[in-house]
Order: sequence, then structure tokens, then C-alpha cells
Amino acid sequence: MRIETLSLTASQAYLIHSPRPLLVDVGLERDQPRVLRALDRHGLSPRDLGAIILTHAHADHAGAIAGIATRSGAPVIAGASDLGVIRAGGESESAPVTSLRRLLGRFGLVQSYPPLPPEARVVSVSEELSLSAFGAHGRIMPVPGHTSGSIAVVLETGDAFAGDMVIGGYALGRIIRTRPVDHFIHSNKAWNHASLALLLATQAHTWYLGHGGPVSATSVRAWLHRARQG
Repeated sequence: MRIETLSLTASQAYLIHSPRPLLVDVGLERDQPRVLRALDRHGLSPRDLGAIILTHAHADHAGAIAGIATRSGAPVIAGASDLGVIRAGGESESAPVTSLRRLLGRFGLVQSYPPLPPEARVVSVSEELSLSAFGAHGRIMPVPGHTSGSIAVVLETGDAFAGDMVIGGYALGRIIRTRPVDHFIHSNKAWNHASLALLLATQAHTWYLGHGGPVSATSVRAWLHRARQG
């Protein structure tokens, strides 16, 4: 299976060229044309996708889901605890405006986006899920921590898609992209550390991330050891 990185406005998405192509994350709402052009370059339309997988509900990863899901008709796979946010379209516009919210909003982390249409096919992940029904060899596993519903994709090739469990490099992945760095916000850092250990136990050797990377499992293991030591 060939993996293509889609460089988007504030994050990265991935196109997995398996018997049925899989799309991992979709970027901000404004990234929809970029994603569609990436499919078109390979002679693909959204209807050719076996599934659209959202690693978590933040806008820089899920913001374009409404338009792409409508065009595709493919099932949208997301963590059970994040589905409510995705169906609602991210953070409510009525949320209090704080300096932290403004800062995070610049990175697409707390802004709202068009909600997932009610007619969209949805697969809710609360335990490990095989990808065989979606045309690929691998599985999806819950990895709560960055958000309560974060999920990771693990392929039989030894490649994993870990969303924002870590960042590859500094300045949101723009410098030294192969070095694991902690994300600056997690809903529960202890959960994220536990989920990192679970993903390391799969023996996936290469991790593709939402920002920067890819990073090696060896480097993540060393970073996690240092982080746990304080």
C-alpha cells in the first residue's frame, strides 16, 4: 500500500492507496479543494474511497468532512467520544472567547466547521476495528488522550497514522520533522501517554502524524520514556 501525504493549510492528511483508497483526515473546511485535487491527480473521485477516517474532531483534521462526505458517500470512521463534536460541527460559536481560544483557533483547534450531514454513513469506534470491510489490511484502535475520541490507524505494512498524539518536529512540524515533540494541548496527557504505549505495542515502525513526521517508533519510545521521567 502506497501512502501519499497531503499538505494542507494547518495539518496533513493521508491518502492510502489500497484496493479501496482510504482518506485519513480532511483538514480545515477551506482545504476541501486541495483534497479533491489530490484525488483527481490519481484519477480518483470521492466516490472511489473505501472510507474516510478522522483521527479526531479538531477542525484542522475534520473541518472539511461535511463536503467531502457528501461527495463521497463512503463511511466516515471516527472515535465514539468525538462523534458528537463532529456531528455538531466542532466547537459551538457561543463558547466564551478567551485569549487561549483565540490562540488555538489560529491552528484550527477550537473553531467550528460545517457539521456532518445526518444522512452520512458513520462507523463509531469504541474498540479495535478491522479495516478489511473497507478494502485495506489493518485496523483502527482507540487512542484517547489528545481528545477523548482520538483513534489511530495501524496497517499490516507496519505504518501507523497517529493524528496529534505527538507532533513531528518543532513549530507544528516545520523544523526537525523526524523528532517527536509533545502537542501543546491534550484533553488528558496521562491518557495520551497510555495510548502511546498501546500504539508502540503494535510494533508499527513508522508513524505518520497530523503535523510533521513521519517519525520512527524507536524515537517515540525514547521520547515517551523521557516524558514519563518528567
